[in-house]
Amino acid sequence: MPQVKYTQITIECSGCPASVLNCASDIKAVLRSAALACNLHVLKEDLHQFNPQGITGYVLLSESHISIHTWPEEQFAIIDILSCSSINVEKVTACLRKYLLPSTINLSSHSRKIPGKNRQKENHKVRNPSASQVKLA
Repeated sequence: MPQVKYTQITIECSGCPASVLNCASDIKAVLRSAALACNLHVLKEDLHQFNPQGITGYVLLSESHISIHTWPEEQFAIIDILSCSSINVEKVTACLRKYLLPSTINLSSHSRKIPGKNRQKENHKVRNPSASQVKLA
């Protein structure tokens, strides 16, 4: 049986405007745009808006999924991407910057090969020493 490689990226966005993090149409747009940025194929999507605030949403992909959880009161969102296709980290982070307007992005990446015992885990650095924590002006 051939080995299948999965990549999981977790992205924490801090300093996002609460109004964006609590807007269902904005969250739907960021999920769709993130999938499009990575050439991933959306099969299904769903959102749940909490009262008084916060959204959990996902897009189910033919390659796996992208999910988001928002805490507007903390100006914080966490995005999880799991895919058996390659993920363009620069395009995804550009998409998140565009839609969520974070002041800081922290990113970690894990690669797995299934089946097998080899597992690689790394913190992804985006082309410069401060890329895992990016402060936006």
